[in-house]
Amino acid sequence: MIMDRVAAFLHLSRPHFLVFSTLPYLLGLLVAWREGTSLDARIAWVGLAAQLLVQLSTAYVNDYYDLPSDRLNRRRTLLSGGSGELARGVLPPRVALIAAAVCLGGAAGLGLILMTWGMDPVSWAVLGVAMLAAVFYTAPPLRLCWRGWGEFAAATVAALVVPQWAYSLQTGALGADLVRLGLPVLPLIAGMLLGIATPDYPADLQAGKRTLAVRVGAERIAGLYLLLVVAGDGLALLLLGQVGALIALAGLPVAAAAGLGLRHHSSWSGLRLLLMVVWTALVPAVALVFLAGAVLGGAV
Repeated sequence: MIMDRVAAFLHLSRPHFLVFSTLPYLLGLLVAWREGTSLDARIAWVGLAAQLLVQLSTAYVNDYYDLPSDRLNRRRTLLSGGSGELARGVLPPRVALIAAAVCLGGAAGLGLILMTWGMDPVSWAVLGVAMLAAVFYTAPPLRLCWRGWGEFAAATVAALVVPQWAYSLQTGALGADLVRLGLPVLPLIAGMLLGIATPDYPADLQAGKRTLAVRVGAERIAGLYLLLVVAGDGLALLLLGQVGALIALAGLPVAAAAGLGLRHHSSWSGLRLLLMVVWTALVPAVALVFLAGAVLGGAV
């Protein structure tokens, strides 16, 4: 029984999402380094640990407040539908709230440590925004994800807030270039989150969870996704020039495959449904990798 609960808690934590959330943090570090800042490895590691704790808290809060929808979900994949552990009943729901509180407290504690090392107040503000977004993505009274705003809120945190957190810890200021680099990625991440929510459409609709996918309607999800990709690629071309063109060329074939899956999502299940979500996740991942390479090469 104990091992079952340990395994359930690990699954509840959804650690595979930590890998993706690290990419924008690294982008912030790279920009600071490219601008001539001598990076402090100790601060960088502690800052990353704080960010990952906030990410973990998001998973716990989401599973707790999404329980009504998760109990109805029959199309869960590795990347969508939450962990499903609270719905299975192996863990009592309060475990998720306790874990979220511990993670947020840990992130705040690391922030205090960073403050003793000279962390600027602007970094506290950035961390505060990230922590509030982690809680109110699903928690009342805002419940952003339940109102169709969660995808854009989470995309803003990933594309703009997380890189600024890494950058501000090293420089004591916010980076203007990070806004230019992050804006094209924002709609791409929003599209990814739309794709992640799509398999949950039937359960969310039944539970009254009005995600962006539910609000736009099953037949128009693919169209909105492609519109978000086009918006991201357009911003990349406008703000990043040749690098933006490379991002668009590399991402469009993957986005087309994702759009095709989203168009037929209601008839797909299992592995095909997971691959559809993976395609949507690859688009912003490719963009972030290209941006990191461009920063290292001095192309942006």
